[in-house]
Amino acid sequence: MATMKAAFFDGHSSMMLADIPAPEPGPDDVIIRVRATGICGSDLLMNVDKTEPDQIPFGHEVAGEIAEVGPGVDARLVGRRVAIETIGHGLACATCWYCRQGQFRQCLNKRPNEGGGFAQYMKRRAIGCYPLPDALPWEDGALVEPLAVSVHGVRRGQMQGGETVAVLGCGNIGLTAIAAARALGAGKIIATARHAQQAEMAKALGADEVVSSEGTDLKEALEAATEGRGADLTIETVGGGTLGPP
Repeated sequence: MATMKAAFFDGHSSMMLADIPAPEPGPDDVIIRVRATGICGSDLLMNVDKTEPDQIPFGHEVAGEIAEVGPGVDARLVGRRVAIETIGHGLACATCWYCRQGQFRQCLNKRPNEGGGFAQYMKRRAIGCYPLPDALPWEDGALVEPLAVSVHGVRRGQMQGGETVAVLGCGNIGLTAIAAARALGAGKIIATARHAQQAEMAKALGADEVVSSEGTDLKEALEAATEGRGADLTIETVGGGTLGPP
């Protein structure tokens, strides 16, 4: 049986490399040769609570190329550069009631997760793969998943165009939310950041103003920009207790 390298959390404070069996495609599956995988904040937070080693490699922000296809999948997809939806319809049946509503995470017939992008290869359903342009760097391809999160969030805000948008936090999701809001027609975007490099990137991606996440800077900036009215849409990307009291 072919093997591959994979990275696992060791149950303490480190990642470890191990040789494990390489995945084999079943019906409607593809095998992806992983080229880049992002480290999500949720990966780090989950590790804090773990006391046992991982049994499968994690990693859900993935870009790679299709290396092999299973029965029912067009062989011409081999070699295709793709971003992978790893935890939704990359595992979903696509036919149950939830899947028909687009709620793939709630699939009643979801396939078991045999491993994610912290490995040389991974297996997912072909319908969970999205083509990437040839010129797009692999590292940028791995950002498709967090960008999709932000596009979804901005769309749920039902922007019509021209709104003043506040983005709280300039981590990966905050930065991609700025890019999404700008692309979807925001009028003015004001963001909060803790670090100078975050503020610089936020402005490069479309923020009009970036203020400190501490104190009352955001409130004052929003009131000044909107004649005291405040933001039309607020996108909170920080979570936890970092927002302080209401």
